[in-house]
Amino acid sequence: MSFIEKYDNGAWRIVGLIGEGSFGKVYKIVKEEFGYEYCAALKVISIPKTSAELDSLRAEGYDEAMRSRRRKVSWAT
Repeated sequence: MSFIEKYDNGAWRIVGLIGEGSFGKVYKIVKEEFGYEYCAALKVISIPKTSAELDSLRAEGYDEAMRSRRRKVSWAT
């Protein structure tokens, strides 16, 4: 069973892959309701399964990159 078959719940349909990166994949999803078609994106995040995978990401600098990104985010009020 493919990822798309596993998570296609009837309301939203996964219609294609938009992109992928180190932390997961982004899919285009659509649903039809009351004669309108709605489009959205679904991000599926890959969580490291082993400490070796986590160490590999840290060695590539992802841990520090994510920390610095969080510090730069500010919310407008």
